[in-house]
Amino acid sequence: MMGPVFLDSSCFIYFIEGRTEFTQKLVPIFKQIENNTIHVFSSIISVSEVLVGPLKQNNQDLINRYHNLFTNYPSLEITSPSYKTALSAALMRVKYGFKLPDCYQLALAVESGCKSFYTNDAKLKKFPDMQIILLSPET
Repeated sequence: MMGPVFLDSSCFIYFIEGRTEFTQKLVPIFKQIENNTIHVFSSIISVSEVLVGPLKQNNQDLINRYHNLFTNYPSLEITSPSYKTALSAALMRVKYGFKLPDCYQLALAVESGCKSFYTNDAKLKKFPDMQIILLSPET
């Protein structure tokens, strides 16, 4: 697998919460994260998105599992948007019509030099600036 790669929020939810139908594509990536053999990016947006469910459920175990993943693996880098990111995201929103959080994720992936973007959002396939890899087959 060529890196670096960007993982959308759904990748973390599926992996941490055990969505087995996505295991085939996710387990190899997370093994490489654990072994520090690939550089993976995600964003502070993903951190917020994945914590909503566990916080609503007051599921401290799940919150701790996410916190451990996001803070203890040096090859997983959590990026934050800047003013430049905001401009790029706005341009993507105008050009492609994606939801603004998706635009921020893609803009951060581009800024981070990622070669591929893992997601389960088929609409993002029309983004031409990197390889968009869907976790499930397109319907």
